Amino acid sequence: MRHPISAFIAVVLAAILPAGADAQPSAAPRNDLPQPHRTVRTWGQLPPGVKWAAVTAIEPAPDGTIYVVHRCVNNSCEGRSEPPILAFDKTGRLLRAFGAGLFNFPHGGTIDRDGNLWMTDARGGNGIGHQAIKLSPEGKVLMTLGTKGVSGSGPAHFDQPTDVVEAPNGDLFVTDSHRDGKNNRVVHFRKDGTYVREWGRKGSGPGEFSEPHSIAMDSQGRLFVGDRENNRIQIFDQTGRFLADWRQFGRPSGITITKDDTIYVADSESGGRDTGAHELPGIRKGIRIGSAKTGAVTAFIEDMEPLAVEHAGAEGVGVDADGNVYGGVVRRQMLERHEPIRTLTPGVLKVAVTTDAPTNPFDSQLWIRRYVERFAAQHGLRIEWRVVPFNRSWELAGQDVVDLVATNVASFPDRVSAGGTFSAAFLYERRALRITPEHKGHYETIGDFVGLKVGAVQGMAAERDLRRRAPAGVEIVTTATFPELYARFAAGDLDAVAEAEYYALDGTVIPSHGPEIVLIDHHDLTPGQREESVFVVRDKSTHLLAAVNAFIAATTFPLP
Repeated sequence: MRHPISAFIAVVLAAILPAGADAQPSAAPRNDLPQPHRTVRTWGQLPPGVKWAAVTAIEPAPDGTIYVVHRCVNNSCEGRSEPPILAFDKTGRLLRAFGAGLFNFPHGGTIDRDGNLWMTDARGGNGIGHQAIKLSPEGKVLMTLGTKGVSGSGPAHFDQPTDVVEAPNGDLFVTDSHRDGKNNRVVHFRKDGTYVREWGRKGSGPGEFSEPHSIAMDSQGRLFVGDRENNRIQIFDQTGRFLADWRQFGRPSGITITKDDTIYVADSESGGRDTGAHELPGIRKGIRIGSAKTGAVTAFIEDMEPLAVEHAGAEGVGVDADGNVYGGVVRRQMLERHEPIRTLTPGVLKVAVTTDAPTNPFDSQLWIRRYVERFAAQHGLRIEWRVVPFNRSWELAGQDVVDLVATNVASFPDRVSAGGTFSAAFLYERRALRITPEHKGHYETIGDFVGLKVGAVQGMAAERDLRRRAPAGVEIVTTATFPELYARFAAGDLDAVAEAEYYALDGTVIPSHGPEIVLIDHHDLTPGQREESVFVVRDKSTHLLAAVNAFIAATTFPLP
């Protein structure tokens, strides 16, 4: 039962708070969020002789076309003949290029319900600029807002317009004023260009702006304005009524909201120090991902220069129908594509291992688990371990049982299986025989065990090595698991055990036993050739292999 006073307070709050205001407090931006994407910086076929200039907008269209807008050469299209708008198919194949001579400083835009592209020009000069321009998919100018080449205020002019969004009924909302611009407002037009209203002025209070840099709309029709120099997103209804402000997404340069109300916010300017534009020192640049419904921030795509003083990160952000996230980077002049990692169960990485929760610091399965845990943590994946026998474990990825086989598989040709692919190598091994300390000096090579028993786990490289090298008279005993193998050795049932010695890729020995262990007969499985260990990655786990390989390239095995 609600307390009467509490009920009265609730009624009063309901009367004075804006409808639709989010109940979640606007927290400080976080740097430690999951990062469930892998990044590609080579996507997109450019026209002959063209290099990326400052990339400022990425607008995926309903037909699958992806429009990428860049500023011709370096960071400007003023006086240039190159087309700034490039249309690609989903594979990155260039379809067409257009827009030459129409823009000085192309900035932000949107795709309307008919598949046309709106784009703003945030700089005047050469008789053009200070407009929002509507283009057909072939590049024909269909409509303009603002007066060509003239900076101003009021219904007919803009001063450095930055972005535009369309409502379901065709109405248009334009954010007006880049840094140090004169207007700092949102302007509302009907679909035919008729002026309706505007709101905003320079300031930091509710409904005031300091560089409204981007605008997006959620499924409720609410407007999300990236109030960049105030380090916040302001949320309004379509009449300009203030609903809330959010600061948990960082310093918003670009905003896009998908049909399911997932919000993507590009922060290109935090990180280093306050240069006078009120940046957020210590907050990492990148793209924060969350819910436009609740304001919860759930993931992060960290920029490659997250704490640089320079405004280095992605400004424009777009998301295609497959969930690939595109970042348009101005200072580094590049397009980045961030591909989501998809596993058997969303958000879960299913991993095959051979032992359950190892604790021995010399156990390679413990090292591998920690390595996989680091990878999963970096990508926001929860691990489900599946303990399996080693033999034929490499087939489990192709059988859709697990996403990743981490049973210390060697990259032998006969361990290739349909539906699974070897990762890059993360360690390599040599072979040896373990004997008891009292036999040290008594045995030296496999040839000394004629008439004796030498053990190995069935299906592992150690068994393969024994069967290749052991002379007649050596009895080879196999077990299903390592615990069984070493229990039999400890009981005196085996005279030696065939096992591995481990090395980091740079040749550093990885200690795999204490001083009480005696190893003899050190050799390569194949003379002169490294026996490399790999993961087996399920082919259907989209982008997982590339993410694993990138992790291996950046992360030395084993972890400290």
